[in-house]
Amino acid sequence: EHEAGTLTTQLQPGWNMAGWLGPDAPVSELFEALPALERVYAWDSAHERYQRALPNTTPRHGLRRLKTGMGLWLRVGGDSAVEWTRPVSEGTATYVSGLFQRALGLTTGEALRRARWRSASTVSEPLSGLERIRLFYVDGWPTYNLGALAMEWLEGRAVTAANEAEFAPLEAGWPDSLTDAGTYMRFYQVLPSSESWQKAFETAFGITVDDFYEAFAEYRSALYASPAASPQ
Repeated sequence: EHEAGTLTTQLQPGWNMAGWLGPDAPVSELFEALPALERVYAWDSAHERYQRALPNTTPRHGLRRLKTGMGLWLRVGGDSAVEWTRPVSEGTATYVSGLFQRALGLTTGEALRRARWRSASTVSEPLSGLERIRLFYVDGWPTYNLGALAMEWLEGRAVTAANEAEFAPLEAGWPDSLTDAGTYMRFYQVLPSSESWQKAFETAFGITVDDFYEAFAEYRSALYASPAASPQ
């Protein structure tokens, strides 16, 4: 389940697998968000063992920090399910917020694309250079809008592939022709059980991260030069 910019996971009493979607943070933030959480485990691939944390103590060699994309085993106490709502990535949140604006008739897809490009054009780094989340958050809205453009490209590619249609993102009005299928939510669903976020990305979007970075860089350059799609 999700609202604009959030993802809600229903955790059942007992063991649950979920993913940490936020920026790197102390494990205490997880216990603060989920009072019913009794313990948490995460796999330490470097030492080939699980790290664990408890609400009020962390064992030696225990889990102290959460990293973006980390898969977690969560032990929830009590007899009732618990809803865990947290923000998705800022690029995804910005993209989803645009869907709501369009649904309310407040703007068009093309107008959103132009506005996002005007903002994102101040970001000189390629998207691959912003992979580390601390770098992504430095510039704020320009990088969020760049992320939204990337998410729109990915969603459009996935939808057109499913419909066996031509993928032509540079056409004027292309964003308005898209029917959102929520492919981005698939990424968050498979993330906890994937060996890496890159594998989860490929499973959800049907393209490797490296191929996406290359294709999106070409789209980004062509978008600026396109009379139909460039900012006006």
